[in-house]
Amino acid sequence: MSDSAAAERGEQYEEPDWLTLTEDEDLLWKGRQSLWTYASGFLTSVIVVVAGIALAILNPSLPSFLPAGALIIGLVVVLIGIAIGIFIYLQYRFNLYAISSEQVYYRSGVLARDVTQVRMEQIQNTACNQGILERILSFGDVRLDTAGSAQVELHLWGVKSPQTVNQIVTTRLNEISSRGDISTV
Repeated sequence: MSDSAAAERGEQYEEPDWLTLTEDEDLLWKGRQSLWTYASGFLTSVIVVVAGIALAILNPSLPSFLPAGALIIGLVVVLIGIAIGIFIYLQYRFNLYAISSEQVYYRSGVLARDVTQVRMEQIQNTACNQGILERILSFGDVRLDTAGSAQVELHLWGVKSPQTVNQIVTTRLNEISSRGDISTV
């Protein structure tokens, strides 16, 4: 790991259980989307829960034919809001990224697991994108363009410190290129 960006920073990452690295492959970075990328989903969840509670509390002021129905509807709305919050949290918890010395990985899925991997040799270009708010909150997107139209392009959406993530990939590509390991497509 001496030639990796992680070693230069003195960082070591424990290999996630969903990732199987080869004997000569080192884990350079692992992470997930910033919680800020889920803020609108969590806000929606809170608004729905508050609306459900308000509907249940306003029960006495509703017409006489609705009170029991309003209470039930309010509770259902609260449960929907809680379900939205749980779904958003599970997305945050189970959408993961990893960068090794040989590949970039994206894991998604709560019940079914899907792992997309792109070999470093396939990456032709990297780009880091951040809007003004994303710069203030220190998250953004890293796009990895791959060789050939049939190849997978990988977007690391909403990662914390995207410049650092982009630099790790770029540094590794330069190391591979200087050794002549990348074949031209």
